[in-house]
Amino acid sequence: MRRNKKQNQNRCRGQAAIIAVLFLMSAMLVVTGGFSSLALRQAKIVRAADAGSKSYFLAEAGIEDAVYRLKTGREISDTETLVSGGTAESTVITRDGDIWNIRAEGETKENIRAVAVSLTLGDDIQLNYGVQAGEGGFEIDNTASVIGNVFSNGPVEGENSNMVRGTVVSAGQFGRVLGIHATSSVYAYAIEDSFIEKDAYFQTIDGATTVLGTKYPGSASVATSPLPISDETLDEWEAAALAGGSISSPCPYEAEDGAALGPVKINCDLTIAGNAAVTLRGTVLVAGNVTVKNTSSVRIDPSAGEKSVAIIAHNPSDMLAGSRVEINNQAFFAGTGAEDSYILVVSRNRSAEDGGSVRAIDIANQSDAGALLVYAPHGEILIQNKTVLREVSGYKIHLKNSAEVEYKTGLANLLFDAGPSGGYDILEWREVE
Repeated sequence: MRRNKKQNQNRCRGQAAIIAVLFLMSAMLVVTGGFSSLALRQAKIVRAADAGSKSYFLAEAGIEDAVYRLKTGREISDTETLVSGGTAESTVITRDGDIWNIRAEGETKENIRAVAVSLTLGDDIQLNYGVQAGEGGFEIDNTASVIGNVFSNGPVEGENSNMVRGTVVSAGQFGRVLGIHATSSVYAYAIEDSFIEKDAYFQTIDGATTVLGTKYPGSASVATSPLPISDETLDEWEAAALAGGSISSPCPYEAEDGAALGPVKINCDLTIAGNAAVTLRGTVLVAGNVTVKNTSSVRIDPSAGEKSVAIIAHNPSDMLAGSRVEINNQAFFAGTGAEDSYILVVSRNRSAEDGGSVRAIDIANQSDAGALLVYAPHGEILIQNKTVLREVSGYKIHLKNSAEVEYKTGLANLLFDAGPSGGYDILEWREVE
């Protein structure tokens, strides 16, 4: 009896142990299952995050590619799509006036991320003076005049009844002003034989100079300043022209009446003559010389709004004797009709900077050239015979024979049709999805 009771007790203990083990195993399975489920969920989250990151970087790459193409003037469609290896990227570009809106979506394993950016044309091309000359300096004589300020990194020299209706600056430690009549103040290291209606700032001044205002001897020289448009910016404009295609025949190329040009590269000399009326729709790059003469006219297409357009003479294989511009005999230039729209004619001839005598730009007999600006960062510009312009910038500048430059205040900020007028400004860059 006692043995049966003990056996029953042992049996109960064994059952309890089994039950305890079963409970423990069940608990362990539950915990293990929980951890497994958590691990699976975590792995899924990690995969989703990884896919999301890939999608985001795809979208960013699409945005950066579109921005790069716009900035450098390269061809780009309104919609671009790329599909590869389970990933996809699409870019959509829309335009609202002067603002480009770009939206790019990246997709990896059904995870979508989107980035948007808004761009506008930059406005950092600033023409702040009626005349701005480089180290070659500025000469003015024979009743020529400037209505505006003159800034030169080289000497400013005049004779025979010249007139500057503004301030004259000859910058740098060797700045020199000689024979100038200025209605405002003059700044230079040395001033000689000049008539200054306001103040004079100098280190040395001679007895032949008249100063109606106050003299400031011992004044520090004004620092030199770079010309307003860099070679890098001109390169960008040329790239924008080339992206529009090229013309190789007939050569030399004579534009016909009613022709529309730009953006385009012309692979030889360009002539606009007779009564031809030419419309500019973008930057024109000429791998040769540019001649505009007689009573021809050049206008910017009104669709450009307030933008300005450049014509650039640049033959990289001939920048000493070629890459020149000649404008004469009442040729007329007009913008879009907007007040701040101009045609900028550029020569990249560099003879003057290299010590040569070939002029980069010759302009004569233009009683009113209209909305014309000229620029020769490495060459000499000669303006003569009653020609009237709005602004002139170049390495060396010479005005004579009643030529006149009358500065317009709107030139302080110009927008150009190509990457820039300094390129594009980014207004906003954000993730939207």
